[in-house]
Amino acid sequence: MNVGLLDVLVMFVLLGLADVVVIQWIAAGDQQMLEQPLTDWPLPKLLQRQKLTSAARLTVLAISVILFWTLRVPEPLQSLRKIVRRLPYDIGLGIVAFLMIVPPVLALQKTLVQWIPYEHPLIDLVTQHRSAEMFVAIATSAVIVAPLVEEFFCRRLLQQWVYRGVMHTADPLSLVVGESQSKTPAVISHMPKEPWLKLATPIIASSAVFALLHVGQGPGWISLFFFALALGYITQQTGRITAAIVVHALLNGLTVMNLVFSS
Repeated sequence: MNVGLLDVLVMFVLLGLADVVVIQWIAAGDQQMLEQPLTDWPLPKLLQRQKLTSAARLTVLAISVILFWTLRVPEPLQSLRKIVRRLPYDIGLGIVAFLMIVPPVLALQKTLVQWIPYEHPLIDLVTQHRSAEMFVAIATSAVIVAPLVEEFFCRRLLQQWVYRGVMHTADPLSLVVGESQSKTPAVISHMPKEPWLKLATPIIASSAVFALLHVGQGPGWISLFFFALALGYITQQTGRITAAIVVHALLNGLTVMNLVFSS
């Protein structure tokens, strides 16, 4: 899949713009509201922001997927059939991977919070506004929207782009703007003769970006970096992000459940 830097930047910019537009539209020019922390916003405005942000991010994801699928994926219909055919296997793989990956990640997180307090805006919102509607909005964002958007951006676009660069499978111009459909295989593993560091670089790079996206959550970004390494490896081995999405969704679901019961 001939991903270019342009693919990565377009989705990143669109996601940023979507968040800004939603906040500005809800605040409607109220500078005082814009300067307030989210926990001080009235509940109706918070719910509106949560719902519109999820909708905006899903819209950006849909646009990115359509562009990616039509411009970058060789034989789109055949590739889609393959994904659907492998869906039961990938879901099962995701569940097994979740059971293997998450316990050590949570153990690391529990160790880190002994020294650095864990913070998350969702925790503040749930603590401040205990309503069923807020729980549903947060669960939708965490369990559905975040895994889909983040896995597509980090694992499908960014990791694939870095892979093309370190493996020298594209000329410089193609690395920037990408290429149209070709017969390039979708699976990017199965290169045992390549140095391990070359194969690991795309995984490490996408995991680092994934961790940076979660900076501001106390030590969460550290444990999430190692979590992302596992997701990157699964994606590289299967050539699909389905299992990674399943693991990500299950972890977020577990976090939301813990948040609900602890509140």
